[in-house]
Order: sequence, then C-alpha cells, then structure tokens
Amino acid sequence: MAIVAGGTAGAQAITLAFSPLLTRLYSPETFGILGTFLAIFAVMAPLAAFNLPMAIVLPSRDEEAICLAKLSIAVGMLNACLIAGLMWGWGDGFLAFIGLKTIAPYIFALPIAMGLSALLAVAMQWVIRKKRFAFKAKISVIQSFIVNSAKVGIGAVLPLPSVLILVTTLGSGLHALMLFKRESSFTTDSKPSSVQPRVTLRTYRKLALQYKDFVLFRTPQATLNAASQGLPVIVLAATFGAATAGFYSLGRMVLEAPAKLLGHSVATVLYPRINEAAIEGENISLLVFKATMALLGVGSLLFGSLMLLGPELFGWLFGAEWRQAGSFVQWLALWTLVSFVARPCVAAIPVLGLERFFLLHEIVSAVIRFSLLLIGVMLWDSATIAIALFSVANVACYGVLIGVVLQVAKRYTAPEQQAKHS
Repeated sequence: MAIVAGGTAGAQAITLAFSPLLTRLYSPETFGILGTFLAIFAVMAPLAAFNLPMAIVLPSRDEEAICLAKLSIAVGMLNACLIAGLMWGWGDGFLAFIGLKTIAPYIFALPIAMGLSALLAVAMQWVIRKKRFAFKAKISVIQSFIVNSAKVGIGAVLPLPSVLILVTTLGSGLHALMLFKRESSFTTDSKPSSVQPRVTLRTYRKLALQYKDFVLFRTPQATLNAASQGLPVIVLAATFGAATAGFYSLGRMVLEAPAKLLGHSVATVLYPRINEAAIEGENISLLVFKATMALLGVGSLLFGSLMLLGPELFGWLFGAEWRQAGSFVQWLALWTLVSFVARPCVAAIPVLGLERFFLLHEIVSAVIRFSLLLIGVMLWDSATIAIALFSVANVACYGVLIGVVLQVAKRYTAPEQQAKHS
C-alpha cells in the first residue's frame, strides 16, 4: 500500500503543483467545459469494455486472464466505433436537447477517450494482478508530469477548452502505452506445459459467461454511479452556466487528489488481497473493517480543513475569482470523506458476490441524489444549496453500503472453503 500510495501521491502532488498555473491560464468557463465533457465521458466509460477488465484479477490461471484482457480490448474498440457512429449522426442534436451545446465542438473526442480508457483499464488490472505496484507507481508519476506539463506549455499559447480536453484524453492513451510497453508486464508466469489448452472462440464465450456479473450488474452500476456523480456538473452548466460548473470541477479535482492518494491505493492492493483471503479462509470482515477505520481516521484529517476553510484556501491558492469553488468544497469534502472511507468495502464487493446488491443500491442512490439535487436547483435556485443536498445524499448512501458489506463479510465463506468442509 505504501508503494502504491507513494506513486499516487507523487502523481497527485504534481497535479496540485500545476493547478495554480492552470487556473491562471484557463478561465472558469474553460474548466467548466472540461468538467462537463469529463462528466459525460465518465457515464460512457463503463460501457467501453462492460467492466470486463475488473475480472482480470480473479482467474487462477494467467492464460485465462490474458484471454479476458484480449476480450476486453476487442469489446472496447468495437464499442468505441459504435459510439463514434452515434456521435456523428445524433451527437449535436442530443447535446442541444440537454442544453449542453457548448461542448458540441469537442464531442469527437468521446469515442477516442472510450477506446483509450478500455486499454488503460486492461493494463491497470493486469499490473494489479501481477502485483507490480512499484512499476505502476513509477508510471503514474511520469504520466502525471507529462500531461500537466503539456497542459501548461500548450495553454500558455492556446488556453482553449480543446487543449485541456485533448491532452486529458490522450493522457489515458499515454498511460496505457507506458504500462504495456514493458513486455514482461503482459506475459504469463506459468511454467510451460507440454499440453496447452487451445484458445478458441468457445474459450472466450466460456469466460464471458463465467464473469457475466461484471457485464450484467457492475456495468450498469458503474454507469449509474458515474451519471449520478457527474450530474451536478451537467446540471450546473445547463442551469447556472459554464463558470459555475468550472468552480465545481476545480473543487472536485482538488478533493480527488488526496482521495486517490490513499483510497485508490488501498483499493488496488486490497482487491487481490481480499480474494486471496477468501480462498484461504481468512477473516475477510476484520481485514475490511481495519482498512475502513484506518481511512476514517486519515480522511478526517485530510478533509477537515477544507470543510472549515474552503473559500479562504481556494482564494489564496488559485486566485480571488476561485473563492466560490472553495464554498462548494466545504460540502463536497463531506461527501468525499465518506466515499473515501467506503473504498475497502467497494473493493470487497466482487469477492463477496454482491454485484446484484451493488446495482440495486446504485439505482436507489441515483434516485435520491438526483431528487435532492433538483430540489436545490428548483426550489432555492441556488448552486450551493443544490450541492449541499447532493453531498448529504451521498453521505447517507455510502453509509448504508458500508454497513451492508461489513455485515455480509462477517458471514461469508468462499466456495473453495465450502467444498473443503463438505
């Protein structure tokens, strides 16, 4: 965890170090357009490979994991081409219908971003499977420096939304390329055998059926989650303008830096660790509970100051015009804290077989979030109140998720252990 956290810390520290430069090169409206684009992309990203890359960690044999990786890439490229056709035919009309014509000139980047995200997801999960955490950390730092340098360097001459969108999009491709470039990072460690099972279309079909829960349940869950989490950007841009959406986007970007620093690191290491613990018959509940409590303690320190001093900190760090972003952050920090604490429980869901529950939970949560957000906009006509209500909804929903996962983990017995007992 320390290795992964170190790499994530370096990458996020670079992002934060460049942020004061970016906010002085690009306007709040430009950040708003980028945030709106990323919110739409986040909804579409889980559909790229139908979350199949997440299954790469699970097979006991590397050969099956490699087949899953190839299947994920093929599905991702096919879906990217399909989205490109839809965007070409109906993209402008759809954006006009939802009141987001401001990002119409940049819609062409969406299918590119989807294809590259599928490649990145496969590369990430393979590295996690092989536990090459030091390699992953090193690449994260290098990629962050290159991408942020490009944003500043090009932005000094052309501070346009297209620059931020293209650099961000191509940054995912660069990240995937650097992970794949190390030849040994995508090979099997299995000893050669004189009898190797032949890989056919039937092999891929068998794997697709074996891990169908990721397609049937995790994909709609991830899509709903992304839609509901990105909803404020879209609603704020359509209702209050791109500048307000830009304030919100900057606030989320700053909060995600410390959240990813430890939350992503813990989840990255815990996912294969929980899977091993389940197979070996260890106490999963204690493992998840300890990680959850540790993140609660760390998160309270990380986000407490932003809850108290958001406007002052943002005005000093990014410039006086960004104080409004600090006001949003005071509420967003509360939501980010609880989602940060929930990372170990989310990592345990595939191992515990809770994909169906996770989807149902996401559906109910999306309805609650959307309803409270609209109440803030329609009844009070206030961006701050809307964000506050949205954040409170997230706190409640994540609290329920944590409670259910911890209870199920207490009673869980892996199929391998059930077979031994029987």
